[in-house]
Amino acid sequence: MRGEGTPVDLVRAEQYLRTAADKGFPTAMRNLGEILVKRQTQAADTGAAYWFRRAAEAGVVGGMVWYGYMVEKGRGVPKDDATAATWYRRAAGAGNADGMTGLAVLLLYGRGVPQDRAQAIVLLRRAAELGQPEARRRIAELEPQAPSRGEKR
Repeated sequence: MRGEGTPVDLVRAEQYLRTAADKGFPTAMRNLGEILVKRQTQAADTGAAYWFRRAAEAGVVGGMVWYGYMVEKGRGVPKDDATAATWYRRAAGAGNADGMTGLAVLLLYGRGVPQDRAQAIVLLRRAAELGQPEARRRIAELEPQAPSRGEKR
């Protein structure tokens, strides 16, 4: 898939991943979804969402985040913020920074969940500590730098 040691061949990678996914290998399901989602067509998005959901249901944290994203954006499946929040919450509970960030955004705006700015900031801080760039950006916007010593606000 990445061409490590060989030229990149996404057609061949997709074939191998589809075979493995069809045989029930959850990580292959997630990886196949990633190949499909890059095509950015409705048919590919539908296939990607299917494989991400199967991976998520099998416990693959990356599949949970991806499926949450697909549902949040309405890519390949009907848009449903409450379902997106459920999958982001599961990924966040497993310590995934992308899941924390996705859930935090929904909490900030009350999309699919009751609005909870305080919990959103807690999740964004945790995700930022784990290096998630979107979380760092949002924290910087939500919490402007405190004045240095001696400065008054």
